[in-house]
Amino acid sequence: MTPLAGIVYKPWQHVSLYANYVEGLSKGDITPATASNAGEVLAPYKTKQQEVGVKLDAGKVMATLAVFRMTKPSGQLFGTVYAIDSEQRNKTTMAGKDTTLRLYLRNVFDRRYWAAVDNYGGLAIGEPRTLMMSATVGF
Repeated sequence: MTPLAGIVYKPWQHVSLYANYVEGLSKGDITPATASNAGEVLAPYKTKQQEVGVKLDAGKVMATLAVFRMTKPSGQLFGTVYAIDSEQRNKTTMAGKDTTLRLYLRNVFDRRYWAAVDNYGGLAIGEPRTLMMSATVGF
């Protein structure tokens, strides 16, 4: 069973405040070749994530600002046996950390075109001008 709960509040037409909690299953590790139980496939992990954020949707401009925390079981080598005994935690931090910002602009001139979607002659309408930005923060 993997529960999910969320709430959204819209104080204004184009702004949404949200919070959610979700648990999910992740593929279990395969024990390393250096372990006495090498090649063993471990049971799936139960991961947990909490997130709080704000979204802006003003038609052609969309933006999200959020903080999150995610945890999952983690394993390590004890002597010669690889076992799960700890927890990995990922969370947002405030930017004293190595940060990479990326900005992508596709179809700069907003031209209409057909794009190949496979090697068999499939076509689709090309995407319109699209601006995307992402940030990666080192832990």
